[in-house]
Amino acid sequence: MRDELRKLQRRLGITSLYVTHDQAEAMAISEKNGMFNEGEEVNVQLDLDSIRLLSK
Repeated sequence: MRDELRKLQRRLGITSLYVTHDQAEAMAISEKNGMFNEGEEVNVQLDLDSIRLLSK
């Protein structure tokens, strides 16, 4: 399903918001990721170091 969503997004040239708690899925489907903690944006470009830091 995520492949179809990504293809559709690229074909239409649109921005979309996809909410998930699965970090691997988030990275697979998007070009940019954001991370929120208690309603506040804490990271705009998610990388492995950020994931390790926030998952402790």
